[in-house]
Amino acid sequence: MDSKWKRIIVSAPGKVILHGEHAVVYKEPAIAASLDLRSYLCVEKRNDDKVSVQFPDVKLTAFWNTQDLKKLSIPKCDPLEPQPPSDELLSLFREFTQQKKDTTDPKDLAILAFLYLYTAMQSTDGELYPLDFKLMSQLPVGAGLGSSASLSVCLSAALLTVHGVIDQPCSSDADKVMFGQWSASHLEAINKLAHQAEKIMHGNPSGIDNSIATYGGAIRFQGGNIQKIDRIPELRILLTNTKVPRSTKALVADVRKKYYTYPEIFRPVMESFAAVTEKALETFRMMPRDSSTETTDLYSTFEDLVDINQNLLKLIGVSHSTLEQICQLTSDYGLHTKLTGAGGGGCAITLLRPDTDPDIIEEVQEKLRSCGFDCWKTVVGGPGVVTHFILTQQEQTLLNNLIS
Repeated sequence: MDSKWKRIIVSAPGKVILHGEHAVVYKEPAIAASLDLRSYLCVEKRNDDKVSVQFPDVKLTAFWNTQDLKKLSIPKCDPLEPQPPSDELLSLFREFTQQKKDTTDPKDLAILAFLYLYTAMQSTDGELYPLDFKLMSQLPVGAGLGSSASLSVCLSAALLTVHGVIDQPCSSDADKVMFGQWSASHLEAINKLAHQAEKIMHGNPSGIDNSIATYGGAIRFQGGNIQKIDRIPELRILLTNTKVPRSTKALVADVRKKYYTYPEIFRPVMESFAAVTEKALETFRMMPRDSSTETTDLYSTFEDLVDINQNLLKLIGVSHSTLEQICQLTSDYGLHTKLTGAGGGGCAITLLRPDTDPDIIEEVQEKLRSCGFDCWKTVVGGPGVVTHFILTQQEQTLLNNLIS
């Protein structure tokens, strides 16, 4: 570790599914895109022999002695070609942290993922550095917006950089450049490592969430294959969190049961999801990147696709009264909304045209919040993981308690 190195600040975005949720389980295509809502990780050197983590979003504060961690019989792990965390390794970490077996508590899972990533670095130079890890996220936990993947990518990028496995992005004009991005090969290394950490959180994740958090932009995902979408317009949305908890596993299982009970009905529905997704991709290619440019017909198409998709999701039984409430409320203002992710609660996205009246947007947000929902105005398709040279005022406010 470079003796001049003192602190690194990295951030990674969350994600939304624009089209194709649930149908992707049946090997149909889906589109996912990054959110302009991010997790920020500050890593600083310590002057003792301890490592500390503070992740307030999952109510996690913990300290460990680096020498105690080094004494554990941890198998060697090549961080550039990481292996899935074994049951033996996870049991070792559970015993070390006195966790119950098969815990599903987000805090416990975050500890296991952190220890996997942190100790994986030991094989690079034989060291476990005393460091502070402090995370602050704009992403709600458990809302289907990729908060855990955002954390995993931040940790992977920071640890690989601190241990010199990948180079820290630099700028010849760092006094003016806000952030730096890693090279393609280094992003691949970050993504691979983060995907293994995600397996601790979610069992057998598709890789969509960590890929979006790493690369940003948008991807087309089908049958395990991830294809970056080179052209995506700057889409503005309202993101609304119903704050209704739901089980993705249970929702997927319920749809699967119906699919195999009524294949002659559900197979055409899944094909309709696929047609919506492909039409959305076609529309993407024709839309200008600049959101200030009026493209009435194209936005009308995209609004139709949002409505069709939501109706299909309602048809297969994954909508919810709160989601329907949001759809109706936004429809009263001429806006178009669909759920994103597994449904059954969770979040909804509302498409905003470039010429949508700001007063209308503010009024809609106020009404949604008065119903007890959280609501953000945000943009999809922004950058993936970055290291920050200069913080914006908003970012500085967010991180004041981390770097004080």
